Amino acid sequence: MILAEIPPLGVSVEAYKRASHWEGDADNSRIEACLAAAQSAVETATRRPLTLRRVRFETAAGQGRRWWVPVAPARELLGVTWSGASGEIPLDPGAARLLFPDSEPQILFAERALGVVPDGAPLSITLSVGPDIVPPTLAQAVILIARD
Repeated sequence: MILAEIPPLGVSVEAYKRASHWEGDADNSRIEACLAAAQSAVETATRRPLTLRRVRFETAAGQGRRWWVPVAPARELLGVTWSGASGEIPLDPGAARLLFPDSEPQILFAERALGVVPDGAPLSITLSVGPDIVPPTLAQAVILIARD
């Protein structure tokens, strides 16, 4: 997964301080760094982004019409391109669609949508991923890991 942007924190410094019964002054930038590292660990382990973000996945053409998105939930398919001799070539917007976005996201390519793409050519799939609200159990995991 290639991030198109730095993801926002799923747990704020203030929420962390409340949950940790923090009293007194604190180095907020240090807490933010701990929260970011903890969030990354939780997201990697669960394959569930805590916050909305735009991401890109790279794969190779020629593996069939269906591609499983390695994170959930996936919100929107933003585009698919392939790399050829003339650079990045976008597929038509109707060439692929997102299925089962909340549980087991998949990209289904239309029949013959990849007909012009040589087998093995690099495909780039851009998506918007993440939940509407941070799942409470994952937020708690971030807090516990950051505390440690």
